Amino acid sequence: MRTHRLVAAAALAASAVLALTACGPDETPAAAPKPSGAASSPAAGPSSPAAGAPTGAGTSAPSAKPTGVKPSASKPAPSGTPACAANAAKVGRVIEVTSVQATGLQAKEAKFVCGPDVPDDGYFQGYGNAAPFTFAPDVKTVLLHGITPSTVPLSTFTKHAQGCVAQQDDPNYECFGNHYVITVTGNNEITSITSLYHP
Repeated sequence: MRTHRLVAAAALAASAVLALTACGPDETPAAAPKPSGAASSPAAGPSSPAAGAPTGAGTSAPSAKPTGVKPSASKPAPSGTPACAANAAKVGRVIEVTSVQATGLQAKEAKFVCGPDVPDDGYFQGYGNAAPFTFAPDVKTVLLHGITPSTVPLSTFTKHAQGCVAQQDDPNYECFGNHYVITVTGNNEITSITSLYHP
């Protein structure tokens, strides 16, 4: 008799597990009962390691709505995590230039976008309104030819940056999305500006 109860309990537990794994993380059956107790913990959501893992059971017809499972869920630093923010902070202050003059420029602050669903291990993107910056009298300007940095005169930098804003190719230096790493004084006076490489 005890063996029959043990077999029945095992069969009930197995059917509950099958019912829980029949749906993807964003799909829930309309008539399924809510699991209680410890059984709800393993299927709590996408943060669970097993939630994004394939179950081996295929579905009979593809769903038209996205499942929410990201194809590269094994990448380590999703957006908003400390590792993602720490990697961006190592770069320094990044701006996206929108216009350039001989004495300064207009630029948006740029933030780092990263995560398992972001191509090329993340990228910087300008946001907000452009703000004015001026060049310090002894500003250091660095442009990239491929991945090779070159210190250039301010006039070469401004001519290059104006061409990049106008989407004109420069045979000597790359634009890389008009993103630059800068150091500034408290008055938005740029003391150094360097092209930010991105593949």
